[in-house]
Amino acid sequence: MSVKSAFIGIKFPAPPRIEMIKEAVIAAGLEVRCFATDWEKEAMGTDKEMMEDAFSWIDESDLVIQEVTETSIGVGIEAGYVHLKEKPLIILYQRDAKVSGSIKGIADLEIEYDMASDITEKLKSFLGDKEAGSSADLAGLES
Repeated sequence: MSVKSAFIGIKFPAPPRIEMIKEAVIAAGLEVRCFATDWEKEAMGTDKEMMEDAFSWIDESDLVIQEVTETSIGVGIEAGYVHLKEKPLIILYQRDAKVSGSIKGIADLEIEYDMASDITEKLKSFLGDKEAGSSADLAGLES
């Protein structure tokens, strides 16, 4: 399976750096959905419905990227859900941020960044490894 879409989780309301992050992820070749910027707050309804929508978006994504520079209960809940669903989880954080060991413990990849290129390069490498692994798995099945 090729990885095509990413759910991005970040503290709400999203800080201005989210636009740079989204552009970096798109530059790595992924389609992006960011709940903090794309979800219609007017359609919110209840808090329960909001979380159900977030989980639905995660289910529809191939992988999840959580920006964890700042602590966010919602991002932590989403990360736990991703881990339970056994989807790839990538965490991003600005250099020198204090990041929870709990979220590091369930991440498939950590990306410490200063600029967009840090994110794009590491994502491309990760996605290339995923593709190579999928090809190797398929080659093993053909033997």
